[in-house]
Amino acid sequence: MAAVRNFVTKYQFTCSRLFVAARAVHASAHVPCSASAAVSVGDDAPSPPTAPSSHVSPSVLHDRVAHKFVNCMMWDGKKSLSQHIFKEALEIVKRGQLTKTKKSEDAVLDAMEIFHRAVDNAKPIMGTTGVRRGGKLYHVPVALRPERQEFLAVKWLITAAREKPGHGMAKKLAAELLDAFNHQGAVIKRKQDLHRLAEANRAFAHFRW
Repeated sequence: MAAVRNFVTKYQFTCSRLFVAARAVHASAHVPCSASAAVSVGDDAPSPPTAPSSHVSPSVLHDRVAHKFVNCMMWDGKKSLSQHIFKEALEIVKRGQLTKTKKSEDAVLDAMEIFHRAVDNAKPIMGTTGVRRGGKLYHVPVALRPERQEFLAVKWLITAAREKPGHGMAKKLAAELLDAFNHQGAVIKRKQDLHRLAEANRAFAHFRW
């Protein structure tokens, strides 16, 4: 009996030690990576290098608005031609701004910044929609959604460049971008005309509901 009691005691002691060791391993496995790195590496140690994101590109065509602009300007499925025209227009804009820098120090040299500001300046805030009441069609002013504002700005810039007299779509597009950037040109006039139409029909705003 004594031998049996000694065996049971040793077995219980061994099981308790194994249980404690298993709990220690489980606790160490759930330590956060940042905490373990801070303990092992230290606060002043540099972080290990990481690979760049595969979704980032230095190309101007990687921009969302520029990609939409190129797709809207594309004709007959010739996307490479549309991309070439867009890039050439940005180069013309940049060369024009470089010549302006010699006369003034306030010129913006980033062509993509000029493109984005031209699109922002061309965005209309208000528009009109046709509502029929009593057999008569009324132009009811409405606030435009951001997606609609961007679409109209891109569409007006491309249409104005195509209708501009002269040769070379890239040159005409560059001229329209600079005009819209400076709050001038046919696109800004079209935006102002739409705002005037909405203002003139403000008395029919209650027809919207």
